Amino acid sequence: MKNVLQETWIHAVGILLLIILLQPNKTGFEPGHHGWVTSQHLAILQNASIDNYFVGYSGRYLLADGTLEHFYFNKAPFPFEAMSHYLLWPFRDNLSFYGYAAAQIFNIIYFATILFVYLGFYTISKSQILSAFPAILLASGFYWMDYKNLVEQNRLGL
Repeated sequence: MKNVLQETWIHAVGILLLIILLQPNKTGFEPGHHGWVTSQHLAILQNASIDNYFVGYSGRYLLADGTLEHFYFNKAPFPFEAMSHYLLWPFRDNLSFYGYAAAQIFNIIYFATILFVYLGFYTISKSQILSAFPAILLASGFYWMDYKNLVEQNRLGL
């Protein structure tokens, strides 16, 4: 069992590096759904601070009567938003790198999900081959691949 886990971690590091290196090279906010959702979520992450009780939002409007109205709150558990906010804080002045760093956080989530599925099936089957199949199937699915370069919290639920 120990040899298998050592081999698994060696493969896992290689897979994580491949995921990061093969990230689609999309900079900025592309037109359409991907760009809109990414910009919304980056705003949510930036606003999920202790000042806002770790509740992120993407827009804040001053109404005619002088009150503030907040728009589009985060749906993810607050620890994730708070952690992401403070991990990304050093990059807040460089929007391009802020978006890149946020994408890497989601790549780590993508990787952790694949690893979790692999280890879960390995615990049941004790077979590397039988465990790799559902992990590869999950990782190559349409929703994972289509949304892989998207920075948004709904992927936590996928």
